[in-house]
Amino acid sequence: MPIKGYVHHHFSLFLFCTLSKMTAVIEIEFLQSNNEQVIKEAAIVANGASNHYLFHPPYHMEPHGSKESGLNWDDGFIHYSQVQTVLTEALAPYHHLYERGYDKCLLLNDIIDCPIHDL
Repeated sequence: MPIKGYVHHHFSLFLFCTLSKMTAVIEIEFLQSNNEQVIKEAAIVANGASNHYLFHPPYHMEPHGSKESGLNWDDGFIHYSQVQTVLTEALAPYHHLYERGYDKCLLLNDIIDCPIHDL
């Protein structure tokens, strides 16, 4: 194999591996409450693995949910005050972050102060 082809092939593999290790896809589900969007669930997929987070509500409210997502207001395991910390730490190793939906990207961008690209 000629050196030029060999180097190009290995550089392409290196670039693909490097980029794929630096990329994460995020999916959040939120409930609308008191004119704000409250993140209830977040899933992060990167490097062939996924992490799932379910946040407790930030305050008491009459129980309600979403027919679309199946989430209920009272669901959750992680205290809501930890949303920013959990997401910031979970996404810190990744340089390219993606989410589907412009509004979700804006919400995440406000929380973690990092650009999120719309799929």
